[in-house]
Amino acid sequence: MAFGPIYILILGFTIVIDYFAYAPEYIELQKMIGNRDSLVSVYKKFALKYKVPFMDYSSDSICLNTGNFYNSMHMNATGVHNFNKKLVNDLKSIIN
Repeated sequence: MAFGPIYILILGFTIVIDYFAYAPEYIELQKMIGNRDSLVSVYKKFALKYKVPFMDYSSDSICLNTGNFYNSMHMNATGVHNFNKKLVNDLKSIIN
């Protein structure tokens, strides 16, 4: 799980972005979590309640590639790099 806010300094102004993200997890792990849909539903409701964007990366292509994971729950450096690129791109679309 990743939470904002992120503080960005642009031309002397500070922009604050609040966000809520469900980070990628290996697809095989997802199959073993019986209440996973209920958990994601709670996160979505939380985001709606507090009016912050919810970005769900649990079905992202990163989840399909074992090369992105140290183990079923934790990304390795490659996975973190790939996820950060996507997250930054998505956060840019929120502030534009």
